[in-house]
Amino acid sequence: GATVTALNTPVAPVTTDAAGFYSLLLPQGIYDMSASGTGCLPQTLNGVVVAAATTQDFTLVSDPRFACSGPDAWGYTQCENVDDGGVPFDWRAITPTEGGPGISVGLLCGDCAAGPFTLPFPVRLYGHTYEDFHVTTKGYITFGEQRFDYSNTCFPDDLMPAGIYCFWDDLTGENPEADIATYYDAANHWFVISWPDVGHYGEWTTLESFQIIVYDQVFYPTLTGDNSVLFQYLTVNDGSSITVGIK
Repeated sequence: GATVTALNTPVAPVTTDAAGFYSLLLPQGIYDMSASGTGCLPQTLNGVVVAAATTQDFTLVSDPRFACSGPDAWGYTQCENVDDGGVPFDWRAITPTEGGPGISVGLLCGDCAAGPFTLPFPVRLYGHTYEDFHVTTKGYITFGEQRFDYSNTCFPDDLMPAGIYCFWDDLTGENPEADIATYYDAANHWFVISWPDVGHYGEWTTLESFQIIVYDQVFYPTLTGDNSVLFQYLTVNDGSSITVGIK
């Protein structure tokens, strides 16, 4: 699936086959050539001499921007949807305002939280198992302890409780379109918490929509034995400073 191009010529680029082979028909001469592929760094070779029959190899190395990071000390890896091995983007429209089957948690407020709510299955993160959670307007959920904080510091933050921080910022559910909700899909064995159209403190013209999906480890096993977590961002203001992670 890589693309090979004879630069500065009218000859159309070609795509390599499943084995990495390609064929270009060129007049004999000297050319600059390039090869590129999704998830790889491109390679350009100058002064390639094309004789009657010429073989020219390219070696494309992985682009670190398209590689999963980690593992950390516990064994977690982090992947974006465009990474090799990443999960494709698939927004789960679960909130009532989206016509979904989710349950609103009623956080039409600024600095506030709701809960505890019972998890549909035990959630194990970094070796600790949790049975319930709290939802905050600040873009995260916490376990065992209810707390909301808009300071948006870096991880690890010893002052913050264990939780899943999807979009830790000074957000508010006071925006009329906001409808923070949860839903458990028993058929697919995943649980989602969604923040649609939440605003920033003092500024409702820039809205954010994002969600956390937690997968039941019984049906989605991991090497660490902990639950896998997916963050999805439908709309994110490019100017926002956010902290993302699991603690």
